[in-house]
Amino acid sequence: MDMVGQEQNFKSECHMSTFLSWDLDPRIKGLIEATCFKHFLRIPKGVLKLNMKVITALAKFYDVNHNAFAFGETGNEFYVDIGLQDILYTTGLPIDGLQVSGFEDADPCLTIQDNLNLTKDEAMSLFYNKKTQNSLTISLKKLKQRFEKVPDDVTDLMPYQKAYLFFLVGNLLVATSTEGISSMYLPLLGESVNDYAWRAATLSFIKHGLKLMKQDLMVNDTTRCHGFRYALMIFALERFPCLCHALGIKEVPSGFPLLSQWLILFPKGNDKKCTKNHLRDKLQNLSENEVTWEPYKSSTRNLELPHEYKDHICMIYSCSPCICFNVIAYNRPHQFFKQLGLEEDHDENDDTHSESHEQHSQMDMSLGTSRNQGQKDEAQTTTSSLPNDQSDSVSHEIHQRTMNFSSHSISYNNVFDTAPPTDNETEEVQSDQEDEEDEEDKEEEEEVMNSKSMNDVSKVNDKNERNKK
Repeated sequence: MDMVGQEQNFKSECHMSTFLSWDLDPRIKGLIEATCFKHFLRIPKGVLKLNMKVITALAKFYDVNHNAFAFGETGNEFYVDIGLQDILYTTGLPIDGLQVSGFEDADPCLTIQDNLNLTKDEAMSLFYNKKTQNSLTISLKKLKQRFEKVPDDVTDLMPYQKAYLFFLVGNLLVATSTEGISSMYLPLLGESVNDYAWRAATLSFIKHGLKLMKQDLMVNDTTRCHGFRYALMIFALERFPCLCHALGIKEVPSGFPLLSQWLILFPKGNDKKCTKNHLRDKLQNLSENEVTWEPYKSSTRNLELPHEYKDHICMIYSCSPCICFNVIAYNRPHQFFKQLGLEEDHDENDDTHSESHEQHSQMDMSLGTSRNQGQKDEAQTTTSSLPNDQSDSVSHEIHQRTMNFSSHSISYNNVFDTAPPTDNETEEVQSDQEDEEDEEDKEEEEEVMNSKSMNDVSKVNDKNERNKK
């Protein structure tokens, strides 16, 4: 594809104003208000202004090895990460819940029929491309045409709720380079929609998209754009004031969540003369002092979390994987502790934090698999080593902050480890397994020998009986 074709494809992928084009029926709006996606109803009508120059300029600095943005000179880099805290304040989506995952039906028609109450022919008509039905993708355009208008005599509104939420998720949270979205999300959008960790899923898809963008930028100056691009743009404006200054934005908004507030404010910025290269130069010369490390703790902004999110805030300190079906990204507060207000406070002569990591271990929670049927009184913890000299103090503070919330009704499930086992740990496990196998072999040999001995005794007794006769 030539450069012009790439640019056209790039623009079409990132055109998401279609989300607001859905004329939502008042009855369906009432259902959505009861879900965790209610804040998306506050987005102002009109064209969503997405500044792709900000996103592409930022993506150039994404380090796929550290899964974070790297700034500064080589050998003296510093890193800034987009994490669960950013997604919380931007979207208001929940984090405590079941993983956004499930099974892909071998026949996508059955999934569509069961969830949208359609006949087989009606379900097949929603496919993005009938020639590739096995791709399990639904055309968002066709879905809107079929479910936007709700007949007056309809009593079962659940298919219409699922259709609208599917339209929202496909256009915003898991947006891809095509209009087709997998039908596997449909079963998660019914009555149990609030039970899932959509914030963790959003973060995982953003980081997945950043990797794809960086791969493209290493070859060309244009890129695909996957994931929730608005959240990524707001993250950039919140963390890097130099971008706001370059775009002519003189104030930052207040109010939770920030998504709707930024979209109201952002068009005021006069960015017509600000090029992508100009924004890259700003970031290229960025110093640590020019980063807003804690933008959500400003005393001049009204960013108080609603009561329903108070129990969730502790989870931004968890070292854990964020899951969206086959896409997994990691939340690592121990590596980006400065963003969470966990400043270095380590004195070599102070023995206060000299205990081992076994005593001050970090919580390891799989975001998206954290909710069990029963509730635990305390959060389960697991040992995780830190890569720098601040490990003891940071690990201790993360541990204390997470455990302070253990009295709340939050349960944790250590499904995934935060890091693969070391070579020594692997050798120990293999050695233990070999010892167990040796023990099992010995037991089997003893059983065989005992069996043989019993047979031999039986034969001798039979022979003696015959001799007597």
